[in-house]
Amino acid sequence: MHAAHELAPVIILLSAGLLGVLLMQILKLTSILGYFFAGVVIGPHVLGIVAESDLKTLLAEIGVVFLMFDIGLHLSVERLWEGRRQFVGYGLAQMVSAGLLFFSIALLAGQSVEAALIIGGGLALSSTAIVLQLLSEQEETTSPVGRSSTAILIFQDIAVVFLLILVTVLGDNSASLVESLGLALLKAVAVLTIVFLLGHFVLKPALSWINHFNSMELFTAAILLIVLGTATATGLAGLSLPLGAFLAGLIISETEFRYQVQAEIQPFRNLLLGLFFITVGLSLDLTVIAEYWLLVSAMVAVLFAVKVGSLWLVAHFSGGSPSFSIRLALLLGQGGEFALVLFGVAVEDKLLDGLSAQLLMATIGISFVLTPFLVQFSNRLACRLAKTECEQVTTKNVCRGRVLIAGFGVVGQTLARVLEAEGIQYTALDRDRDRIAKGMSEGFNVAFGDPVQPRILALAGAEKASAIVIAIDKVMCAKTIMNWLKQKHEHIPVFIHAHDPSALESLKQVNANIMIDIEESGYALSSAVLRHFAVPHPQIDHHLRMVKAEDEHDLEFLQQQFG
Repeated sequence: MHAAHELAPVIILLSAGLLGVLLMQILKLTSILGYFFAGVVIGPHVLGIVAESDLKTLLAEIGVVFLMFDIGLHLSVERLWEGRRQFVGYGLAQMVSAGLLFFSIALLAGQSVEAALIIGGGLALSSTAIVLQLLSEQEETTSPVGRSSTAILIFQDIAVVFLLILVTVLGDNSASLVESLGLALLKAVAVLTIVFLLGHFVLKPALSWINHFNSMELFTAAILLIVLGTATATGLAGLSLPLGAFLAGLIISETEFRYQVQAEIQPFRNLLLGLFFITVGLSLDLTVIAEYWLLVSAMVAVLFAVKVGSLWLVAHFSGGSPSFSIRLALLLGQGGEFALVLFGVAVEDKLLDGLSAQLLMATIGISFVLTPFLVQFSNRLACRLAKTECEQVTTKNVCRGRVLIAGFGVVGQTLARVLEAEGIQYTALDRDRDRIAKGMSEGFNVAFGDPVQPRILALAGAEKASAIVIAIDKVMCAKTIMNWLKQKHEHIPVFIHAHDPSALESLKQVNANIMIDIEESGYALSSAVLRHFAVPHPQIDHHLRMVKAEDEHDLEFLQQQFG
């Protein structure tokens, strides 16, 4: 009976969240606001149906853990290097400028130096969950504004690692401020080093060994264990749970399992993150807002003024157009969910008083509510304020030249070699561990993942690809992929390799915009893909001759070796 009583509030949370999300869908607003408003309505300060409890707090914290793990999964050394200008230029400049301004304002408001540091760093953060959700809903993740805002968010998420350690270190009153800052930095470097060593020598081999069993249930259980285990390890080490999850995600992002792992944890992440925003609404004390409404209003105005102003200046002086700068600034002008975590830890460590934390949380919560409306009208505002033509941001040509290859057998490998020779970008997916290992060792852009699963295809960029090649010699697999594409993505050209001629007509009925190749070598398929990208015929012939010559040389070598 006790367990049933504990679960009843969770059921109420899920029900309220469902209704809130449905309402936001009707109003065409982000689903995160639905969770947030659901928490406010059923919380102790409105209907009083649900009160805060250890169970709900734990679920919310696990939601943040999975979010940080997912953020780590989307990072890689290569991606950081490619976006280094925006990552360091925009990210560092925004954090420093906004953080210093908030730090100064907090000092003027009578906060201690330690509290002002936490407030400054916390308010400089934006909401990764809300911004990425809005970008995804508007199909702008690959637009100029989307790429720049993502780079800033990545920098902020990495900065959270240092801020979480800083709060823990500042809670130790035995050290001075300078010593605390130095200790926090040293501790961050030490933790990163240890986790990366463990990841390289333990985590990667463990995932490879588990993958041998070819069991998705075992693989999913292992991922959950890794996420929660690394989070618990950093927590026991005196650091934060999200820090360990972030580092685990960062390690796995460099492996061939990244797409499969993203697909496996996405349902857990979305659900638990929804519970996190519900608990944010639960913890929002409306009596404080009602009593200090004038102060809260001023704090919201200051938050947006500092964030939007600093972001606009950073983008403008980095060469961004006026409309681009204002759209970027309005998109990232809100507070961040990790600031709520920081302020909560700061209250526990007696670095921040309860009233100040409640006012700050109320300010950030209200900024969550205002953000979708600001973003919704950001194009019109940009045109008015900058008095210039708005950037027409589309994603039609962003992925030009990007091919998704489902299957990395002989045909998939032949195509990958031809595409690399022409300089066309591609991503290949396969579930065969040996193929993946061999392909990666030879420098191919191949990753572990079941290409038949829609979630894997979406995470690998199928929806934005300019061509999809199904190099799996199984008609049912090809039909499954084609049926998924038929729902929303009929415009994407599809190239299929199949041995069974009787299945050709049935596949064409699924989508007429396809080309089917029955040759075992895949040369005809590769030629068709190159023609799709308007590669001249002489150049296509040259690439195919080179690949054929390499294949014949390899075959001759094998015959000499093995008779």
